[in-house]
Amino acid sequence: MNKRLIAVLSIISLTLPVELANSANLTEKDKKYAQVPYLAWNEIINYKIASSNKVKVQVHASKNFDEKVKQLFIKGAQSSVDQFSGVFKPNDTIHVILATNYDDAVKLVNEVKLLLPGYESFTQRHLLVARDIFTGVVPRPSFGGGTSSRNCQYKGGPWGDTGGSQITPCPELDGGVIHWFDANPESKYQIAEGTGSHEVMHIVFSKMNKMNHYRVPEWIIEGTMHSIGLATVTKKDKLTEKPSIFNPAPKWIPMENEKSFDLSKLDNTNSDERFSIGTLAISLLISEVGAKKLFDFMSVVGFPRQWKDVFLESFGFSAEDFYKKFSDYHSWYFYENGFEVIQGTNYLGSAKKKTTITCITGKTTKKFTGTNPKCPAGYKKK
Repeated sequence: MNKRLIAVLSIISLTLPVELANSANLTEKDKKYAQVPYLAWNEIINYKIASSNKVKVQVHASKNFDEKVKQLFIKGAQSSVDQFSGVFKPNDTIHVILATNYDDAVKLVNEVKLLLPGYESFTQRHLLVARDIFTGVVPRPSFGGGTSSRNCQYKGGPWGDTGGSQITPCPELDGGVIHWFDANPESKYQIAEGTGSHEVMHIVFSKMNKMNHYRVPEWIIEGTMHSIGLATVTKKDKLTEKPSIFNPAPKWIPMENEKSFDLSKLDNTNSDERFSIGTLAISLLISEVGAKKLFDFMSVVGFPRQWKDVFLESFGFSAEDFYKKFSDYHSWYFYENGFEVIQGTNYLGSAKKKTTITCITGKTTKKFTGTNPKCPAGYKKK
C-alpha cells in the first residue's frame, strides 16, 4: 500500500471526507463501502474498557534486539494495555520477551517463568515457536509473535467449533506474556507498534472470556486483533514517513480466481487469510454494529452454544447473511477498484479543522481547542 493511503489512515478523525461522499464520480456503492475502514477504526479507537488499574509492562530482551523496534513494540503494547486496563487486576504485569536467537529465547522464557506463577503451562508452546523460527525446523515466517492467551484447549477446537476434547484450562496469570522472536528485528520497525498492540489484545480477549479463542473462527480472532493493531497505529500523525502494518498490502484476494471470497471457507482453518481477509471482514462488521457489540460477543461466546447462534443473537443477523454481505464488499474492494476509491487522492480530505474558543468563569479565563470545542460546566463562552 502506498504512502498516500498511509497519510489518510493517519488522520485522527477517521470519518469519511466530505469530498468523497459528495463526489459525482462515485457510485452509491462506492460512497457506502468507502466509509467502512473510517467507521470501523474510529469505533475501535474510541472504545475503551478503562479503569484505574496500573498494569506494568516489563521487558526481557536480547542485548542486540534493535532499540527502535523494541520501543515501538512496547509503545503499541502499552497503548492496548491502557485502553483496556479494566480487564486486568491491579498490579498485573505484561511480560514482553524479545529474542534474536534460540538460546536467548530459552533464557528469557525461563526468566519470566520464575517471575510469573503459572506461566510454565505456556512455555512449551512458546519455545516450540522459538525453535521453529531460529532453527528452521518447519517453514515459518521470518519472525514469530505470540501470547499466553491460549495453550490449553476447551470443548471445541483450535480454530472454531470442530469438536475436540475437554482439557483442564491453563491457570490464570497475573497479567500475561507476549513475545517476538526474530533474528533481524531491525528490518521490521514498520510493523512493530501495531504488532505490540495486536499481541496484547489476545491477552485482553482471553481475560474477558477464556473460551473465545477456542470457540470462534480464526478470521474473527486474528481479524479483530489485526484491526485493533491497525487502528492503534493509524490514529497517529506522522505515518507518511513510515508505512504501517498495511505495507505490504495483505492478501485480499479470492481463494478462487475471478470469484468473490467465500468467508465460510475460513470457519475452521488456520490459513494466512485469517489476518488479511479477517481484517477486511471485521472492519465491515464493526462499521455496521459498532465495537461494543463485537466486544460483547467475544465476552459471552462459549460452550455449549455454537458461535453462530451467539453471532445471530449479538448482531441481529446470521453468520450466513454476513457472509453474503462480505462477498459483495470483497467483490467491490477487489474487482470494482474499491481499494483505489479509498486511496484516491482526488477524494481524500484532511483532518477536521480545529478551532479555539475562550471560556470564562468569574475572573478565570481558559482556552479550549478541538474540532468542536465547548466550554465546561460553570464556564461561559467569551
